[in-house]
Amino acid sequence: MKNKRINRTVFLAAAGAILTASLSVGSALAYFTAYCTASGEVPVEMGFTETEIEETVKDDGKHIQILNTGVYSCFVRVRVFAPAEILETISFREPGNEGNWKACEDGCWCYVPVLEADKRTTELLVGYEFPEDKSPEEFNIVVVCEYSPVFYDENGNPKPDWEFTVSSAEGDSAKQEEDKG
Repeated sequence: MKNKRINRTVFLAAAGAILTASLSVGSALAYFTAYCTASGEVPVEMGFTETEIEETVKDDGKHIQILNTGVYSCFVRVRVFAPAEILETISFREPGNEGNWKACEDGCWCYVPVLEADKRTTELLVGYEFPEDKSPEEFNIVVVCEYSPVFYDENGNPKPDWEFTVSSAEGDSAKQEEDKG
């Protein structure tokens, strides 16, 4: 009777061990037989977007174009600063009337299409009149250009984010830090 009980215990233990081993064999075989090979290369460019302002002063005003000298596409906008007596007379127009420039928030003029790398915007003309009692040499009209990386909305449409900045100290966007706080 004792032998039957020992045989039964040994048999159950062996059956349990075999069952456990058989459960892990499938995953072990999958580990040893599942593999994948790949070849080829994909270039990765780690560059920045950079822009340059090209200004030409003529009799009818300041002719402005922005050149994207960086690696990536971007959106651009310009802001003009001048003394108050000239600022009141400033007008903006696009000589070719292509409709690429439009007035946007904060007194900026935004270039509507995405500005591709190594491309330039169409011309924006900043017209102005000097006060009669002053000479043009006494004034300076300053043009400042801003750019935004190209972001995409939920439908895949490109859009700018004028609040986006990158902190060089932490490598994190300042906007993300504001969102956390």
